[in-house]
Amino acid sequence: MELSQEEAQSAKHMLKSGNKDPAIMGDPDIGFFTNKHGLKIKTFKWLVKAPVGIVFIVHSLNSHCRFDYLKHNATIVNNEKAVLNDGDNFYVHKDSWIEELNKNGYSVYGLDLQGHGESDCLKGKKTYIKEFDDFADDVLQYMNTIHESIVNEMTNDNHENGKNAIRLKKRCTRCDLILKDESDTCCSNEDQIITKGLHLRHPEKNQYKKPDYNIDPYKTPIPVYLVGLSMGGNIVMRILELLSQRKYNYYNRLNIRGACSLSGMLSAKGIRKKPSWKFFYIPMAALSSLLFPKSRFSPHITCETFPYLKDIYTYDKIFYGKPITNKFLYQLLKAADNLNKDIDKVSKDVSILLIHSVNDQKCSHEAAQDFYNNLKTKKKEFHTLEDMEHMITMEPGNEKVIKKIVDWLSNTQKEPKEKKKKLKKTSDVLQIRAPTK
Repeated sequence: MELSQEEAQSAKHMLKSGNKDPAIMGDPDIGFFTNKHGLKIKTFKWLVKAPVGIVFIVHSLNSHCRFDYLKHNATIVNNEKAVLNDGDNFYVHKDSWIEELNKNGYSVYGLDLQGHGESDCLKGKKTYIKEFDDFADDVLQYMNTIHESIVNEMTNDNHENGKNAIRLKKRCTRCDLILKDESDTCCSNEDQIITKGLHLRHPEKNQYKKPDYNIDPYKTPIPVYLVGLSMGGNIVMRILELLSQRKYNYYNRLNIRGACSLSGMLSAKGIRKKPSWKFFYIPMAALSSLLFPKSRFSPHITCETFPYLKDIYTYDKIFYGKPITNKFLYQLLKAADNLNKDIDKVSKDVSILLIHSVNDQKCSHEAAQDFYNNLKTKKKEFHTLEDMEHMITMEPGNEKVIKKIVDWLSNTQKEPKEKKKKLKKTSDVLQIRAPTK
């Protein structure tokens, strides 16, 4: 299908790296997908050969993927000031978090959330959304796209090598259910499909919602991890809650092994206690989100502990420094409440790491600790930072934080092996103790 001139120009813009020399930012594969609202979402891939795992990174509020997880081409003079070195090549892969993950065998995938970075905006407005869970939906859609490409690639490799390590089962061409025999369909009409609670496979309908069926044979063959900063921390935790819902069951095939929240926006309790928020900002947010949803009356938060970050924000040509829309502010408050309301739905099979600074002025350390305490899973860890603030991917000492994450990633991959050994030993003991006839 031929693209219009406008669509072609938009696609061309989506494929730009943001650097004059893409090699400086690690020469990532850049692309985009169209989400359920018809918005183009910009994506990035920093790939390694034979990865031990996949890490999906989710950025913070007003920011974008490259800003939060790559180094910046600027020199920090002191705590108050940073000097720009090269604005045309602002994003640097060397010594960045992404490079560290690549060095340790992880392919890294990221995206600019809708209304952020260089992705499309709903109704043409930056930081304007319909529902906060739309962010999670976009991340899951991207993850599913990557899953499909990996499985297809492995299937092709197996066919080329004359092997059948991955056997893709025959599926109904109408409802997508796995078939018990080799027939082409199991549905003779649309009524049967609707009765089963499934969706037609027409490309123009229901691209996002997929049917619920036995997906074990289609598990992503390598472990997948989620890492999110600030608002991104909320999004990755929310994904773990949404996966328990039936309409999201399709995505359980993604083989998510762990999720890490960095300075996560995990609760609004702290903000709700502040008089200025309790008696003014929150009531105003609720009212103005209905009356003036696209206006920007929300308070601006400053960088107190590391003032030089204000210079870094200014040097970035893509970072959006204006206050968020009224509707977005209200959705953020609801998102924090929903995250705690549905905390019991978080999968107990996924390892969770929360990293938070006691000095965080934007997202409360105490609130994050409460969220951690309320998690029902035993596969969880809370790591406290003493000498950092909120933007822990770029503040002094961030090298220790990424090292902690890499160690945690490695440990999650050891767990299944240790479990298998334990099960084998138990099985051996049972066989020894089994009575003879």
